[in-house]
Amino acid sequence: MEHLRISTFVAKITDSNAASIALFAKLGFIEAKRIAAFEEVHMVCGPAQGLRERVHAITGKSSYREHKYTWDR
Repeated sequence: MEHLRISTFVAKITDSNAASIALFAKLGFIEAKRIAAFEEVHMVCGPAQGLRERVHAITGKSSYREHKYTWDR
């Protein structure tokens, strides 16, 4: 998170996809907004939802290792 300077994740889900909305809610995401024109629900997870702690808890218990990413421009 620090390396990529990411603090918040946004999931854009079709508003009729109740299973995905429920899954992201279970993962700690909260509904930020609904966009009727696109039939989307935007769910977010960030510092207020304990994102940093969740990521560290998950990656600390797995065989996670950092990779250096390069971006072709």
